[in-house]
Amino acid sequence: MQGKAEAYKDILLATFGRLKPTTNNVVYRDDLAAEIGVKPNLLRLFLKDPLLAYMYYFGPAYPFHHRLVGPNRWKGAAAATKRAYYNTFSGVGTSFTPMDAGSVGLNTKMMFTCVIVGVMCALVIIAWL
Repeated sequence: MQGKAEAYKDILLATFGRLKPTTNNVVYRDDLAAEIGVKPNLLRLFLKDPLLAYMYYFGPAYPFHHRLVGPNRWKGAAAATKRAYYNTFSGVGTSFTPMDAGSVGLNTKMMFTCVIVGVMCALVIIAWL
């Protein structure tokens, strides 16, 4: 690990002429997690829980991703990942109210209207030809 850090410093010095004070946080954590042995294997994670693998690969980089496997594994890391993913993306969406069981929602009415208009357009085109 120390040799890798020294090599990284040499590359930064050669490339930029100075040492950059910051690095990419996600890349650094992934390198460190791979060194320790806590970086999840994406294929194994996909076979175990596809939704969690999707959230791990495409979602935000949460610190508890590196608690899914390896030493000092946390059993609640998967649930925390799913909950945090929901909390992150539900705050930026629009709010909704649940529909009553007996009522027909706006989406159903809109879909029905689009189907009727599509059928009418198809009949007009067929009659035209």
